[in-house]
Amino acid sequence: MRALIAALGSSFMRDDGVGRAVLEALPSLNQVTKADLETDVFRLMNVYKGEELLIFIDACRCGFSPGAVAVFEESHVPRYRSATAHALDPVEAINLMRLSGSVRPQKTYFVLIEAKDVEAGTELSAEVSDAIPLAVHEVLRLLGECHVGDH
Repeated sequence: MRALIAALGSSFMRDDGVGRAVLEALPSLNQVTKADLETDVFRLMNVYKGEELLIFIDACRCGFSPGAVAVFEESHVPRYRSATAHALDPVEAINLMRLSGSVRPQKTYFVLIEAKDVEAGTELSAEVSDAIPLAVHEVLRLLGECHVGDH
């Protein structure tokens, strides 16, 4: 199975950039493509190449403690507020892309990290920065469970 790991968020809005930070912390693996979509989930159409597994990494405002990491299958992901406004809700965007036939993974997961600070700036809050190893662990766990790459 092949995987695409896609980060969402703006690295210029402090904790909203955690997706990119997690993506950069992940090792390179066989059969895994990494992409930083920034705040435009529709960039997915330019990087998706038929991968069977799709994992999004995003900062959220779900009401968890800052830095909390939560993993959801697409069918169970709560309607979440991204830490900053994406062009469209990521789940709705995926559904639109599925309808168009441009994106059709077999499995989709969301790794969400609760943001603390989304003011202008490039540094992550301590709580969110401390969550990066756990988020990396969760992504690697999903890859292993789905038998992707070296796992």
